[in-house]
Amino acid sequence: MSVHGTTPTSGDVRLESEKRSKADIEQTSTNDRVCRMRGFISGLRILFAIGVAITLASIASAQAQTYPTKYITIVVPFAPGGPPDIYARMVAATLSDVLGQQVIVENRAGVAGTIGTASVVRAAPDGYTLLLADITFLVAPNLIANVQYAPLRDFVPVVSVSHANMFLVVNPSFPPKTVSDLVTMAKQKPGELQYVNPGLGTPPHLAALAFTRATATVMTPISHRGAGLGMADVIAGHIPIIFLGLGASAPQVQSGKLRALAVTGRQRLANFPDVPTFREGSIDLGGIEDGAWFGIVAPKGTPAPIIEKLNRAVNQVLEDPKIRAGFETKAFATVTGGTPEEFGTFLRSQQKFWHETLEAAGVHPN
Repeated sequence: MSVHGTTPTSGDVRLESEKRSKADIEQTSTNDRVCRMRGFISGLRILFAIGVAITLASIASAQAQTYPTKYITIVVPFAPGGPPDIYARMVAATLSDVLGQQVIVENRAGVAGTIGTASVVRAAPDGYTLLLADITFLVAPNLIANVQYAPLRDFVPVVSVSHANMFLVVNPSFPPKTVSDLVTMAKQKPGELQYVNPGLGTPPHLAALAFTRATATVMTPISHRGAGLGMADVIAGHIPIIFLGLGASAPQVQSGKLRALAVTGRQRLANFPDVPTFREGSIDLGGIEDGAWFGIVAPKGTPAPIIEKLNRAVNQVLEDPKIRAGFETKAFATVTGGTPEEFGTFLRSQQKFWHETLEAAGVHPN
């Protein structure tokens, strides 16, 4: 029988085992060194990130301490003379005194407020360019195609400013005497009753959509270029219904040229004790229950200490008895104030409500 190999001796086996053990030890040692190196590098990264965060926080804090060092611009994305413009100027005048720098109001109107809003998105997030936001700020992306911003992604809340009640007003000769009568008529004649739509995404337009959704009715919108022309058509009897802020409609109601069927809010107004709230008619208007709203937002990335400083300053303005009285008498509005977090929560709830309401109404971007 031929032999093709030799049988390893016990010494050979022991030598091979020692070699493997030595190699394993060296590999383990290498692995340990690699792991320690990786841990060291990871630790350096963490320390670097912490250092950067501390540095940025220190810079932001230092900026807030000296802020503002120049004038501040509040952009109103609508034409002069309307409620947003009035509210912004009422706040700006006193805010200048509180901050020690001039606060100016700049009107940049166009395309349902999107032109002015987009300009603020592009501004430096340093607290020197702010936006007076309202309902249209949130709903514009649901109404207009290719809007170049997302409200809750590209802005941060600063402070809520005010809520402004709205009337549902009709021509005095319109048969329904109560909001319940109107609902009954609308259900009897689906689609036949007309209301004024003074502009896509405006508070009167959205209030009408919330009303028809809450009452399960169908009414036909008639587009107008602005609330003034629409109100004139209701007074003349061409169109029977319009939802309007009290700043525009109250004088006409007081003079008898228009008749108010209901008002937003949790209770009746002292100046109009005979006008019931929608709630009294068992109508829940959801996101516009308290009427139109207004607040201040800033571009995303604005340092938190600056947001906090602005918030404190605006709240101080809103606590001024003269400012509160001005909102109530000039605009039939109630000041709100509060923290950035509270305003942020409110904005998220508003976005959800109006998205659902516009979807239910079949309104899509175009």
